[in-house]
Amino acid sequence: MDVLKQFPTFRPLEISQNAYQAGNNPAQTKADLIALHQTLHTLADFLKTTGVGAFPLLLSDPQSAASGIPIEQHLIAEMNWEARFLYEKLKRIRESSGVVAQHLSTLDTARLK
Repeated sequence: MDVLKQFPTFRPLEISQNAYQAGNNPAQTKADLIALHQTLHTLADFLKTTGVGAFPLLLSDPQSAASGIPIEQHLIAEMNWEARFLYEKLKRIRESSGVVAQHLSTLDTARLK
């Protein structure tokens, strides 16, 4: 965890709460927000390169906490559901674009007449 010490600790809630208080310097708030944005991007890149960002997020609700870490079968079932969902979504998009193309071609032929 020593690697994570390179990322400064920010308090985004404190930055946003103090942004509109009297006597606060808007330039400092803007600088803090820019630094926070850069730090979040750096942290996200770090997590992607280490592979930690590829791990599934564990839910923090009491029901899932009681069941423990999700087992492989649960993760496979979840990924299968997501793949089916995305396939159906893509299928609907293609069907919709086909309908739109058909209507546009009908309009074009009607104009030519």
